[in-house]
Amino acid sequence: MFLRVINLPLRARGAVLSLGFVLGVIAVPTVAPASSAALFERANRIDWSALGTPAPVQRHLEQFLQVVKADPEHREARIRALEFTFYAWRMEPDRTRRLALVKNGLRLAQDALKRFPRSGPIHYWHGSMVAMLGLTQGVLNSLQLIPAGKASLEKAVELDEGYRDGQAIANMARVYTVVPGFPISLGDKEKGKKMLREGYRKYPNSSYFPLFLADAEWADGNVEAALRLAREAQHKPRRNDYSGLVNAINARKAKELEKLIRSGAVRDRFHDVLSDHEAAGVLN
Repeated sequence: MFLRVINLPLRARGAVLSLGFVLGVIAVPTVAPASSAALFERANRIDWSALGTPAPVQRHLEQFLQVVKADPEHREARIRALEFTFYAWRMEPDRTRRLALVKNGLRLAQDALKRFPRSGPIHYWHGSMVAMLGLTQGVLNSLQLIPAGKASLEKAVELDEGYRDGQAIANMARVYTVVPGFPISLGDKEKGKKMLREGYRKYPNSSYFPLFLADAEWADGNVEAALRLAREAQHKPRRNDYSGLVNAINARKAKELEKLIRSGAVRDRFHDVLSDHEAAGVLN
């Protein structure tokens, strides 16, 4: 039978061989599964400048999730999987799929917290997933989530303040400036703005601080300050690494924010205008 297979047309030959694999009658060399270290090394070969479309982001996310499945104790793979969940969420225009992405990410983060309770980056991404879920569902529909997210961001600052250029500080300040003070008493716009100003002085290359501060100043009617900060957020370093990627993302968002401010629109404090630009696929 096997000699005749060689003389069959290619399509028929493939069908016979496939049947042979299914029936187990063709010997196939046993290949040992790749180690989690090898899987992670492959997944972690990231060309940050190429992450401008959903396909490479999704590919890296799937690869990091494979590592986590192979080795649930691989902390760095979990951090990367959460990070790429974030990128995929920002690029996904469909609200239903965005909600599914962030819910999966939140489950991954919750499990990671149990395994790595002293990891600042894990606390950061858990807090971020909670915030992302809130943004996807709407701030007023997610008030019950905010205390848990805020607690994780505070822990992230305590354990590793400098992670991602102080991004935990920026996100925590964002909670204060966006969330209303009533009914859960977490909103405190002035405290949030103070945190953003202090963070900006400490991490001047981060685009998050001027972007979030621009939005807060706009909400307060400080148009000139908001425009200045929006322009500053558009001119941060664009290295081929994580910081360069987020600065490119935020430059696009800051440009859209500047247009909105110049249009004379009034900032609605119950609506997170920046999340709309995330939903529009700002990485493209």
